Amino acid sequence: YTYDEKTKTLTLSRNKGKEIRGKEYSYSVYDGLQSKIEHVIIEDGITAVKGIHDCCSVKSVVMPDSVVKIEDGSFDNCWNLETIVWSKNLKSIGVGAFKSCY
Repeated sequence: YTYDEKTKTLTLSRNKGKEIRGKEYSYSVYDGLQSKIEHVIIEDGITAVKGIHDCCSVKSVVMPDSVVKIEDGSFDNCWNLETIVWSKNLKSIGVGAFKSCY
């Protein structure tokens, strides 16, 4: 992933930036960014999303049509989430994926 401090945007990509947990599609943001991220962009090629939880400042998420699954608890406690651009191919949203999103 990459993080742009100026735009407060986290970009999740398959082949650029840090790989988290050794999986191309699974991210956990524990680098002190949880309270800073306002926008999440998931790049094309990622098929499943996991671990954006506890990012209380996230306002928007954009996911490409390659995303088919949102894992359990993926956006749990993203209290300020207002806008999601959904994948047209999304087939599965896990249990509690958006728990505590107001």
